[in-house]
Amino acid sequence: MVLGQSLDIQENTATDWPALQRIHHHKTGCLLSAPLEMAAVLADCEPAVRQTWRDIGFDIGLAFQIQDDLLDVQKSAAELGKSNSDARNQKVTSVTLLGEQKSEDLMLSLYQNSYQRIEKMKGFDSTAVLELLKSIQNRSH
Repeated sequence: MVLGQSLDIQENTATDWPALQRIHHHKTGCLLSAPLEMAAVLADCEPAVRQTWRDIGFDIGLAFQIQDDLLDVQKSAAELGKSNSDARNQKVTSVTLLGEQKSEDLMLSLYQNSYQRIEKMKGFDSTAVLELLKSIQNRSH
């Protein structure tokens, strides 16, 4: 996470989509994949299952960051409860690189893929995890 944050605050680090994905992977992806993988380790899941949870966390992290970029252009600072300074600071975002529609499509695909992968997991009640994912996806700020 520290690497992702460091890359994020460095001037002109992300100049293309792979570079921005790398930042998101090491920033929010790590933040969200760690607890999912830790839970799988504590539940004594097979390595492949732990990897699946890790991958789901990285996908949710990327979706979250794309959603953040979309909210930054779709909502006012008052609605967000924070400054939407990315455009003012000419910061590269998923929206500036991919466009608003492609960003939205990718975000929705990442969330949907995560739902499907969680629902396919066997041996546990996924209700709480799916509800948490829905609350993340349905956030408005």
